[in-house]
Amino acid sequence: MTRQRGMTLIEALVALALLSLLSAGLISSFQLGQRTYRQVVRFDRSNADIAITHRFVRRVLESAYPFEPEQEARDRAGLQGTAESLEVTAPASLADGGTGNRRYELRVETTGGTKNLVVSSRLDRNGVSGPTSGPSEVLLANVESVEWAYAERPSEWLNEWVSRRPPSLVRLQVTFPDGDPRQWPDLLVTPRITDDSNCQFDVVSQSCR
Repeated sequence: MTRQRGMTLIEALVALALLSLLSAGLISSFQLGQRTYRQVVRFDRSNADIAITHRFVRRVLESAYPFEPEQEARDRAGLQGTAESLEVTAPASLADGGTGNRRYELRVETTGGTKNLVVSSRLDRNGVSGPTSGPSEVLLANVESVEWAYAERPSEWLNEWVSRRPPSLVRLQVTFPDGDPRQWPDLLVTPRITDDSNCQFDVVSQSCR
């Protein structure tokens, strides 16, 4: 008759201890994987927000229209701004109807203690804007600072632009609060349209009258 020898109490305890260590390791690895996944998703989402903001601002600035202002809007220009905000007239996006020009305003708004880069727009006809502006839309949430700069010549940056002719280059710099992993690559845009198609060209000044 063959006798079958079972596990001793010590062997059972050792097996349970090893199983507990293995389970703890698996749980720790799973939790680490979850944290890594959340961080990657959060980082990708933040980078997507930055990429979307870059594309929108670049489209608007590249197509900025340097209109000849109507009589009641002599103080307006197709592109004008300060270090804190910028206004620009550009063709409407598909989301805004896709026809005509709109006056876009990009600025920083503080909501609940959080600074956001926002945009609002309204219909525009040579500096004469429509009666109402659409609701502000957040382009980039939770920013520390936003700074616009304008260059008429390379390496000569100005913190204000009021000329009817657009600058040769516009720069947008954004910083984020301490601890925020997002990084903003400086955005440099060259407006493509230099003169209003309806302007009367002055051969002496080489510009629109």
